[in-house]
Amino acid sequence: MSTQPSRASRRIHRILVGFDGSAAANEAVRLALDLAAMLDAELTLIGVLNNTKLFESAEDEALSEQDAKASFTEKTAPFVERANQLSIIMSTIPTSSEENPADLIARHAQAHGFDLIVVGNHGEDQIFHGGLGKVLEKLLRHSQIPVLVVPAHSSHI
Repeated sequence: MSTQPSRASRRIHRILVGFDGSAAANEAVRLALDLAAMLDAELTLIGVLNNTKLFESAEDEALSEQDAKASFTEKTAPFVERANQLSIIMSTIPTSSEENPADLIARHAQAHGFDLIVVGNHGEDQIFHGGLGKVLEKLLRHSQIPVLVVPAHSSHI
């Protein structure tokens, strides 16, 4: 008797996309939309809005967080519209945290039963480490959920 899960139990039902508004993140969402349509899967876009300690006051920080959430909503709106056209169940989660985005994404995926994480090959910060962004490298090393990495100029499916 095989200890491998059956093909049906390994089916992808829920896809989590790490989104930061970069070209690579946009390609990751496009591919995830295609996958969700093909697999009849639910899709969630998570944006990690890092709070930095560069603000002069709590009021400045609150305004910046509001601006970041508004920007996230604006940048994800075309994808939400496309998901509706494709009858894909899709949600967006702008999260505010000083936690490393890789940790937050991996923890969220594990805690909420996602089957696949989709991310762009590098993000807005453009901080590279060994050819990969630091966030991506950490996510690949520590995630218990499979991670699909999409290049910025993908010619997918």
